[in-house]
Amino acid sequence: EIIVDAPVDTHSLGSRYHHPYEVAEGTEDQAVLTVREKPYDAPQTVARDSWSFTRLDDGRPGIHYPPGFDLGLIYNLVYIGKDPVVMGLGFAATRDFISSLKYDGDNPTAQEDRPRIDRAYGFGSSQSGRFLRHLLYLGFNEDENQRQIFDGLIVNVAGGAMGSFNHRFAQPSRHSSAHFDVFYPTEQFPFTDDPQTDPVTGATDGLLNRCQNRNTTPKIFYVNSSTEYWNRSASLIHTDIDSTADIQPPDCVRVYHFAGTQHGAADLPTGPNPLPGNPTDFRLGHRALLIALDNWVCGECDPPPSHHGKIADNTLVTPTGSTFNFPNPPGLPRPTIPRIPRRLDFGSEWDSGIISTEPPQLGPIFKTLVAAVDEDGNEVAGIRLPEVAVPLGTFTGWRLRSSAMGASWALIGLSGSWLPFAPTSAQVAEGDSRAPIADRYSSRDDYVDRCVEVARSLVEERLMLERDVERVVDRARRMYSWAIDQTRSC
Repeated sequence: EIIVDAPVDTHSLGSRYHHPYEVAEGTEDQAVLTVREKPYDAPQTVARDSWSFTRLDDGRPGIHYPPGFDLGLIYNLVYIGKDPVVMGLGFAATRDFISSLKYDGDNPTAQEDRPRIDRAYGFGSSQSGRFLRHLLYLGFNEDENQRQIFDGLIVNVAGGAMGSFNHRFAQPSRHSSAHFDVFYPTEQFPFTDDPQTDPVTGATDGLLNRCQNRNTTPKIFYVNSSTEYWNRSASLIHTDIDSTADIQPPDCVRVYHFAGTQHGAADLPTGPNPLPGNPTDFRLGHRALLIALDNWVCGECDPPPSHHGKIADNTLVTPTGSTFNFPNPPGLPRPTIPRIPRRLDFGSEWDSGIISTEPPQLGPIFKTLVAAVDEDGNEVAGIRLPEVAVPLGTFTGWRLRSSAMGASWALIGLSGSWLPFAPTSAQVAEGDSRAPIADRYSSRDDYVDRCVEVARSLVEERLMLERDVERVVDRARRMYSWAIDQTRSC
């Protein structure tokens, strides 16, 4: 798939930084290039004589389209490739490496100085988080002697996705998003740990079926930012398949959503920037969760309860419906097309890891939900860190493409936004319903004190460490100063 943000007429055949698969000799004329504006629009075929296969300067195979690719449009090139790499070995390698660390010390022939561990914890973020979900699903948390591998897992910002790690012609880092790669197999049934039945296909499955049947299920934390609810179908891990009711995860699982965060926290801004990335830093929460996981695995105490939006109390809502009451402040319009996964039919050999229908046949959508927001546009459900609970602006897990990039209505990648409040009533922009900073806090010290109060509450809940409260103080001082100076200059 090809989406460009700047004018070009040549593009690699690989997604992002992948080494592309070569075109099979003699099949070049069978390739088809299509273009469409929105993810599920009907594609229009681009005339075959208007483009050609080529080589990039570094020797990789590419496509040359002399008219130039239009900004923001979605081009799909389907061609016959060759020499697929053997995929799926990463699951076995991970399993066998951890098994060796845990159990080879029991082998009387092992070296005496060989390292030995008692417990194994896995942490995966984004792609590697999807890898861990897929590892569990395929039953690779059990070694060849039927012993459990990981005792605990923190699956970070994976949403409801697994990955393209175990099929022919896979490109593991590719993933479906709201605007790109919607035909790629990442968010597909099953989503929940316990079995559900898909009413459309009739299939019954659960992510932990193999683990549960073999007594090799680890303790699991699923941790997501707001981006995964908008752009990676995170709600499907704790709702039924129709998104009509909440699902209680199994006893071995906790689900945590850090409200008002993006896929990976942006740095605190330092210079003029009218719409910086979202700097809400949920790594401080991760530090506490790691200790909670260790305590849980060791049998010392249960971890904090799950924190996320729920259908039952209207804190988990339809992103484009009337229940999502976003204030639409100037400069930050609400998205109109979030990530909408669909059932994809890749052909009769898909169960064997072979795609025979490309692009896939499209089936009905999976409905996804997002956290409800307050009058400032900040999410009300989940773990509210000090930046969100004591806000200096609106923090989102989504961001729209710019007009210069094309498709300005579409979500861009996995980025979020922070739109600061005006400093005073006199500086509130027309159409901005959000109260200014001066009406909320009497001074920077007042703001910092309130952030500390929230931080200490999180410490009480074991969602932040006591030693990190000082980090909260430092961040609060810098954020307040920047927000006042930045909004005045704008």
